[in-house]
Amino acid sequence: MNNNLLGCFIKIAPYINKLTLNDIAVAVTDREKYLFYQPGKTLDHQVEIGDLLKKDSVVMKAMNTRERVVTRVDKKELFGVRYIGIALPVIENNKVVGSVFFGENTARQDSLREMADELALNTEDLSASSEEIAAQAQELSALLGELERYSDESHKKMTNIEEVSEFINSISSKTNMLGINAAIEAARVGAEGAGFGVVANEIRNLSNQSSESVEDIKKMLNSLEKKSRDIKESANSANNIAEEQAKVLENIAASTEEIKMQIDQLAEMADRLIEDSKGG
Repeated sequence: MNNNLLGCFIKIAPYINKLTLNDIAVAVTDREKYLFYQPGKTLDHQVEIGDLLKKDSVVMKAMNTRERVVTRVDKKELFGVRYIGIALPVIENNKVVGSVFFGENTARQDSLREMADELALNTEDLSASSEEIAAQAQELSALLGELERYSDESHKKMTNIEEVSEFINSISSKTNMLGINAAIEAARVGAEGAGFGVVANEIRNLSNQSSESVEDIKKMLNSLEKKSRDIKESANSANNIAEEQAKVLENIAASTEEIKMQIDQLAEMADRLIEDSKGG
């Protein structure tokens, strides 16, 4: 047996694990039993030399079909790890005399793929959050624009009110002069102008009240105008912040797209590593 093809595989099998960077379990079988088995660092099928082959094993499938068979085992509970099993029939003189089996732990490839999937999910969440914040920033900017317009309209109305107040103040001054003139005329005519004097006093009282009301209106207008200016300045500041925030979010969105492209490349690399493990 040592000089035939199956014997040659048995001779070189102990060196295979030392020649690769991957974690590989190696087995050589004849048609019925294991002739050699070397577990990997983490992958151990828990078989011994001389153990009989299972009918549904990958090596039996390879020998029965006379073809290379590749299978992926995702049930970690079987041997503690997920792995890819590759079985190749050994054929001499057109007769299947046995098989060679490699089992490779796919932990690195799987971790790479899972990392890519997790990054993709986190990136999607980041992208969704960025889009939501961007929409809120746009809505805030629109609201601030409306607030600024309301402030401008309020300022215009206060200007109109101020003009009306000035007009009332002018009337008050003229009324006061009218009252003074009436009082002078009442004093000139003596007792006969007593009634006219009462009217003059009422006119002057009305003028004074109007002047006081105008002063109160001016104070309120000054206060409202200051608050209006404060609101406009705050709106402008907030709008500038919203615009800056929008720019930052645009940059985040661009970076997120770039990261998504890199994640896609990472996922492709992980898939390619898994496919390469299966061989041609």
